[in-house]
Amino acid sequence: MNVLLFGATGMVGQGVLRECLMDPDVAAETLSGRTENALLRLPFKAAYMFRPGAIQPLHGVRSKTAIYRVLYSVTAVLLALLRRALPGYILTTEQLGRAMIAVDRHGAPKRILDSRDISARVRVTSSSVI
Repeated sequence: MNVLLFGATGMVGQGVLRECLMDPDVAAETLSGRTENALLRLPFKAAYMFRPGAIQPLHGVRSKTAIYRVLYSVTAVLLALLRRALPGYILTTEQLGRAMIAVDRHGAPKRILDSRDISARVRVTSSSVI
């Protein structure tokens, strides 16, 4: 599977790139600087836009923005608790990366996915694994 990843230098991109690189079926290419609307107009077989809400960084993934690094450090425990309480709204970098791989493999009912849609893709894929 080939994956084009836009913005792989940021926190989310790092998390997604990590998951892609760990998956033996994925060949990841990184690109930057395109808008969702431009991608949706291109003649791809499928294009999906991910719009996650709050994201908890895992596995050493860090934001390049200093204030975000401070916020994530201060709120790490709170984010973990909120993620358990609101699983459809707060995602991890790992979940986001796995959801992107799952959507590439199996598609999604919508072209623009919010946090709940992204979370559902991870749950559907996880429950189908034997």
